[in-house]
Order: sequence, then structure tokens, then C-alpha cells
Amino acid sequence: MGYKQIEFDIEIVRFYNGPVIGLIREAEHLIDENVKANREQFGKLWQKVTMIYSDYARSQGINYTTLQVLKYISEIPNCTQKIICEQSLLPKQTVNTIVTHFYKDGYVELRELPDDRRVKSIHLTKKGKAYADEITERLYRAEYQAMANLSSESRQALIESFRQYATLFQQALTQNHDL
Repeated sequence: MGYKQIEFDIEIVRFYNGPVIGLIREAEHLIDENVKANREQFGKLWQKVTMIYSDYARSQGINYTTLQVLKYISEIPNCTQKIICEQSLLPKQTVNTIVTHFYKDGYVELRELPDDRRVKSIHLTKKGKAYADEITERLYRAEYQAMANLSSESRQALIESFRQYATLFQQALTQNHDL
């Protein structure tokens, strides 16, 4: 009886090591390929959106980085170079160069913060507000129109999916040091 059981177990092992294991490995491979393809599609779409901003900036006679800084100054009350660097991930020197150009062109004024006189907040002048509005209003309308053309469900799905992706991506980078 023991001999037959061993033969039977060997046949099970042969079966699982053959077609079943092969199917499992093929399914894992297909899932991996699908995830890879999705990651690549997402990366290309992200790059496409960035290129849309970059192309728009060029059409306005500025570069993408200058557009980013201008948007931060326009949107954030009492904006500082530190805030711009933290939110945009741009280097301090780059932000300083852009703000200095804006200052020299009369688009911004710098005001000392009452609690720390070494730090200056950046404020658009009347000339700077007109300049910023000329560039950003069309951009904001296009962003709004693109979002408004999505259904409410699609907007919520887009936001929630991106929120989940950002959370999972951060977790994967911080928890899996062996990636």
C-alpha cells in the first residue's frame, strides 16, 4: 500500500510541476506584463500632461519652470521662495533666479516677514498681476474645461485613483528597501 501511495504522490508532483505550475507561471508573467504596460502607459500620460504645460509656457515666451513659479506666486498668499521650493521640488537657485528676474522686471515686490526679517514674501505688483493673469487665466480655463468635460464619476475616480497610487507608491518606496 505504501508503494502505491508513493507512485501516486510522484504523479501528483509530476502533474503540478508540469502543466499546472506552467499555467501558474504563465499567469504570473501575464499579470507582470500587464502591470508593466499599465505603468508605462501612466508614465507616458504623466509626461504628456507635463509636455502640454511646457508647450503652453513656450507659447507664452517662458519656460515650464517659470510657469510653475508664476503659478505659485499667483496662488499662494505671502508666498516665499522656500514654499515654492518645497511644493515644486525646484532647486533654491532656480527659484531665486526666476524671482530675481521677476523683481528686476517689476512683476514682484519682496516684503520682509514680521516674524523673520530674513525671509521675504513674494507679492505680484500691479504690472505683475496683469502679466500673471495674461498667462495663467487661459491655463486655468483649460484645466477647468478639461475637468468639467469629465463626468462627476470620472473626476472622482481620477482623483481617488491618483490618491491611491500616490499612497501605494510612497509605501512601496519606504517599506520595500529591496525594490
